[in-house]
Amino acid sequence: IFQGTIKVGERVNESTLAAHFRTSRGPLREALQALGEQGLISFTRNRGAFVRRLSLDEAEELYDLRAALDDEVGRKLAGKLSDDQSRALEQLVNEMEANVKANDIARYYPNNLKFHDLLVVYAGNRRLADVYRRIIRELHLFRLQGLYAGGAAMSNAEHAFILRAIQ
Repeated sequence: IFQGTIKVGERVNESTLAAHFRTSRGPLREALQALGEQGLISFTRNRGAFVRRLSLDEAEELYDLRAALDDEVGRKLAGKLSDDQSRALEQLVNEMEANVKANDIARYYPNNLKFHDLLVVYAGNRRLADVYRRIIRELHLFRLQGLYAGGAAMSNAEHAFILRAIQ
């Protein structure tokens, strides 16, 4: 799902995946249930599992929650980043800029996720990090579509702005 091999709305074929991972269907069903709990898979009775399609309304609600959590992370970090933390974030912003220039979304997106995850880690609140990561997982497919549609340059400019504001 994260690599885009199985697309949004696509049916997840248990037999194919079980053969691919060389496992029985039991553990695979458990894994699909876990993905369902993370908001990545939905189940339709008598039809099976599908990669969840996030509606615009659902995405907006999740973005509202994410914005509130980002605000809290920013408040906790403002003026408190260590030199090492600041350097690590600056390095990621620079790597993302190179990814944007190379139009390499496949590398940009993981760096983007790492940037935000580091901010959450540096904030030092495990519960906040757990909730934040849950929201990020649910937004994954929606966000990735936007980056491939040309939003990476603006996204990275925002990352540089976020870092300057926190510093």
